[in-house]
Amino acid sequence: MATLVLLSILACVLVGNMGKIFRRCELAQVLHQAGMNGFRGYSLADWLCMAFHESRFNTDTVDHEADGSTDNGIFQINSRQWCDDYRSSTQNLCHMHCSGE
Repeated sequence: MATLVLLSILACVLVGNMGKIFRRCELAQVLHQAGMNGFRGYSLADWLCMAFHESRFNTDTVDHEADGSTDNGIFQINSRQWCDDYRSSTQNLCHMHCSGE
């Protein structure tokens, strides 16, 4: 559960109201300040690799899935379980909007 809380807080910090495309070092600094280096055994390099391959460091990235859900933001958080995109049925386990607003 702590992981979900940390990721939801991080998602809000990274998404905000307007999209942003981070530079690699800039995102590394944000993630480091958020305490992500070594979190649950994953290095800062792991988090950066995931963010690059999921969104190219772009917080506005949205991918529409076949089931009607969306993958959102820099880490592509799925609306089916983790956030509410107002378009599909969701569990919204993090109690947040997919846009981070």
